[in-house]
Amino acid sequence: MKTKTKPETKTDLVQLPPWPDRSDVASRLAMISFSTSPIEIVAARNKVQALLASLASGAEKAGADYWDWLDIRAGIPTILPATQEAFVPQMVNLDLIGGVSLTKGCYPGQEIVSRMHYRGTLKQRMYLANIAGSEVPRPAEKLYSPDFGEQACGTIVNAARSPEGGHDVLAVIQIAGAEKRDVHWKALVGPKLGFAQLPYSVSVPA
Repeated sequence: MKTKTKPETKTDLVQLPPWPDRSDVASRLAMISFSTSPIEIVAARNKVQALLASLASGAEKAGADYWDWLDIRAGIPTILPATQEAFVPQMVNLDLIGGVSLTKGCYPGQEIVSRMHYRGTLKQRMYLANIAGSEVPRPAEKLYSPDFGEQACGTIVNAARSPEGGHDVLAVIQIAGAEKRDVHWKALVGPKLGFAQLPYSVSVPA
């Protein structure tokens, strides 16, 4: 179930009360919500229709495109085949939204994450922006800035049509280029990105 409702407080996992007719795990609902994202509800298949009916008075149905847009506005990236292995986790701000751990036991990529955190200098971060026009930006498409000439300064991560016009995007961009707010899509003469504020603070090296 995807709704336009956003929770105000962070809740990692909430078990909702069991349905009256059963008390086993399969009859329960799980609601997963975060302060910067929509609410996600997991339910047994045979309970979905009743759940939808109960939510109808307070929630509006929305398609997958709207859900993707909410994730973009929340600064939550989705890594797709086109961008697989293109970024380290910190570039897409996973360290800022609880997506990586520096204390957990071994996991794939842990050494790279730790090395970047303790020894590396992060030169790229993920930013929220809007690109005007009807053409849809695609993951892995490049961004350019005058300071970098013909060399790309960034990469589109995700894009979705904005209700306010154009397309909102998450893009990994060289910090030096993003600071000047003069970044263009696909070419130096391409559409200029209109930067917006993410719902969390993006750290910038001193």
